[in-house]
Amino acid sequence: MKNKILNLLGVFLLFQFGFIQNTSAQVIEVDMSDADIIDLGFPDNQRPKTPNAGTKVLEARKPLDAKFDFNRKISFKVSGQGKTFNSWFYLNLQEGYSMMDMAALKQMPMGGGSPAGDMVQIVDPDYVMYNYISSKEGKFAMKMGDESMAVMTDLKSEFLADEFFKNFTKTGKVMEAGKDGVPFKRAEYKGTYEGKPTTIWLSDAQDVLIDVKKVRTLTGHMGIGYIASAGGKTYLVSGVESDGLKVFVTGISKENKSFSGAGYQAIGQAVMAGKNPRAELEVARAEMQKAIDEEKDPKIKQLMIQQMEVNFGVLKDTTDGFEKFGKSSNITDLNSKTNEEEFYDNMLTSLQIEYRELELSLQRDHDPRSEARIRCEMSCNQMQQNRIERMNAETKAIRNQYANDSEKADELVSSYVDGVMAEMAANPCICGN
Repeated sequence: MKNKILNLLGVFLLFQFGFIQNTSAQVIEVDMSDADIIDLGFPDNQRPKTPNAGTKVLEARKPLDAKFDFNRKISFKVSGQGKTFNSWFYLNLQEGYSMMDMAALKQMPMGGGSPAGDMVQIVDPDYVMYNYISSKEGKFAMKMGDESMAVMTDLKSEFLADEFFKNFTKTGKVMEAGKDGVPFKRAEYKGTYEGKPTTIWLSDAQDVLIDVKKVRTLTGHMGIGYIASAGGKTYLVSGVESDGLKVFVTGISKENKSFSGAGYQAIGQAVMAGKNPRAELEVARAEMQKAIDEEKDPKIKQLMIQQMEVNFGVLKDTTDGFEKFGKSSNITDLNSKTNEEEFYDNMLTSLQIEYRELELSLQRDHDPRSEARIRCEMSCNQMQQNRIERMNAETKAIRNQYANDSEKADELVSSYVDGVMAEMAANPCICGN
């Protein structure tokens, strides 16, 4: 049963990362001065006089078993990467939560109706995702996202608004209602978001007015929703174009929808039931220490002690993550804190231990053929050590150069590592028997 639950956890992650991959323009929030807005034709006397959106957005984050209510249905169309589909999400105008239910997710390319079961996804104002799955194994719930800080949507949206002033400009292009299936007149703004050319289309928010004392953005799935200018006007983000994807609003309706997490088991509790990560950590420590105590060579013993310090630190971080996950059911808590430098150091130490073992073998084995093979393996090992040291230095240099653009740094590091792996595959070090 527990293995099946772990498989469900894998499905959660597969769908989650697939969803993100198919919505790379997901979270984009903009702002502009009121004087810079093109007249979109909606009469002022039909606008709300007092704020009716974002009024409760800074209240405490809801638990997994909470009841969620929504009062707007926003339909959209996505095209790009050879795919086109229509779907929708529900938005709570006051609290800022958005939801794609089972029917909506099934319209997505990956589908919410996987063999593992049906899914519901809710996103809170800070983009922490609540995922619910119903399957033959049961009903399970989990979160994904950073919950380490209190809800700070107001500060975050202010920051992104300031970024918009620097990066997005009005083009003067206005599309009439009906174009691309968008039932609203819209104005075009162009700029750069996360290093990629991005187009934002703005329409009149009509009957929605954000409380700018609480929040400046209320965007749901796919990066569409509502934004407010510094002067207090609210606008609809009716379209986003970025990285080969186009997302357009195709309809908005007042529709009440509810979902309850009651009856769903927190997946962290299900996975960790009967487990004692702290006891398992102590067993691992004892096994590592036993191997060190039994080692006769002083040089290898010292290297093993060095390796144990790194490995035990990694295991402790992993144990801490599993304990948090057992309580929170937030997959983000499983992320290891181990950094690239620790990873490379550990690999280097393993190679140094192997090199020392080869040295000892060379002292014991005087057969010419064996000696030639051992010396070859020592040469290969030294090449590997040099390669690891270069990789560590290069990844550090990339991280330092792009300290303010983690996405670009990840891309370059991944490309560099792929190149090194391809070089190793093309030039293997073979020493024979």
